[in-house]
Amino acid sequence: MLEILEHVDDVEAALKEALRVARRVIISYPNESYEECKARRPDVNAFIAFERALGLREAYAEGEIGFRAHYHWKSRDRIMRDIETIRRYCQLEFKLRYPDYDGWGFVCDRG
Repeated sequence: MLEILEHVDDVEAALKEALRVARRVIISYPNESYEECKARRPDVNAFIAFERALGLREAYAEGEIGFRAHYHWKSRDRIMRDIETIRRYCQLEFKLRYPDYDGWGFVCDRG
């Protein structure tokens, strides 16, 4: 589950299902909120133009929904709640260093 759970509403349900069908789950989760990502990426208009060029204009009104859907759209509080949920299921945690921000890595084994 590399770079997936930051886009999922119910992290616990997704993680439970992953552990139901897999013996081991590897997770990466970026430490960047929607606001931080948007401030760091002034090229959001280029991304919106790209979406519209693909015919996604109707799906992403004014580009805002598209931006939230593609990038790490959760608030700081929501990120920390997700991380605490993941920690309850995983035995190994480590820090990740991305080029522009940090994140968490986890290894979870079915118990």
